[in-house]
Amino acid sequence: MLKVSIIIPTYNRKELFEAALKSALAQDYENKEIIISDDNSNDGTRELAQNYAAKFDNVKYVLNQTYDRGPNGNKNNGFDHASGDAFVILDDDDLLIEGAISKMAAVLEQGYASVWANCYFELDGEPTTKFSGFGLGASGEISPQDYYDGKITGEFLIMFRRDAIGQRRFEKGLYGSENTLWIYLFDHPAYYLHDAVRIYRFHRSDSVTINSFKRPLCIMKGYAMTAELILQKIAEKNGQIGVCDEKIGGRNLNGAGGANSDGTRSISDKNLNADGGDADAERKILSYVSGTNAQGKNNDANLNAKSSGLGAQNKNSDANLSQKTSAEPKFRVNEAYIAILYKMAAYYAKFGGEYKKMYEYLFKSLKFKFTKEALAMLILSPFPKSMILFLTKIRVWIYKKTRGE
Repeated sequence: MLKVSIIIPTYNRKELFEAALKSALAQDYENKEIIISDDNSNDGTRELAQNYAAKFDNVKYVLNQTYDRGPNGNKNNGFDHASGDAFVILDDDDLLIEGAISKMAAVLEQGYASVWANCYFELDGEPTTKFSGFGLGASGEISPQDYYDGKITGEFLIMFRRDAIGQRRFEKGLYGSENTLWIYLFDHPAYYLHDAVRIYRFHRSDSVTINSFKRPLCIMKGYAMTAELILQKIAEKNGQIGVCDEKIGGRNLNGAGGANSDGTRSISDKNLNADGGDADAERKILSYVSGTNAQGKNNDANLNAKSSGLGAQNKNSDANLSQKTSAEPKFRVNEAYIAILYKMAAYYAKFGGEYKKMYEYLFKSLKFKFTKEALAMLILSPFPKSMILFLTKIRVWIYKKTRGE
């Protein structure tokens, strides 16, 4: 049974934190530990957490004295003190639903490195049965392409094996922007669980999600870094195509056949016959040589002719295989999604007063895909940010009205 570390980063939210902690303690999964990472609270949260740590053997309290204060540093502090085989982060304002850890750990036991489970929204204190995660409609394995396309959006609860991130941590200097770490989970098999395992609270004045807007330059960096990491990951994975260590008949064969999970190409005898044609010729010659001598010199002459023909065939086959080495990339860049990420980086650069960065990201966005939103922002860029914010609110209002929300 996997040991699961439930990491609860907290700061000055005593009552909400205690509710989150109780939901973790109530989980029926036995082999678990709860790591409380405190970002130097001064409202009584520290004393409360220490009392729970003294009462329960599987609860550990750690003060963040290593990393810069903030959500990312506090989570990293929790990682450093966790001893589990798998990690899950529970924000101190959220709640685990009964049986959440057992359901998710069961998926990891099947060989997956991470499991992404959905959550229920709680809007302004009102519980709902609306999912907070979008883009996936049924339980099943997640393709890395889905993530690179920006298909997976919203809030999920993620459990992942320790070795899926190794020594990587959340980026210093960012506020949230967890995608910059989660992207590495898709170097390994990932699974989506179409079931709610957490209550995700939203629209409270002290929500991390709401307060993130007060740090525009951190958000800017997160969007830009996400775009660059996606481009980097796709380039790395596509660069592996055509590299195959497998040998058939003493030959190194590149590019033919299906793709393995690591981006290399596997080759079957069937693929070789269909693509090159030389294996079939070799079989005919071997059959000819092993036949009777009744055919005499004519057979020898035919064999020589066929051998010469085979040499030509091999050259053609090698050429074909060489062409197949540059096969279509396994992963593609979703230019529209990359354009959105850069446009959002430009948007927050504007609010942070980084006008040079704003234009840099706007032109990058338009380079990947020419959109009316990015063009409109470019046109409006000389105007005060208050006007852009006002127009953004109108646009969101119209969008919600047209969708009946």
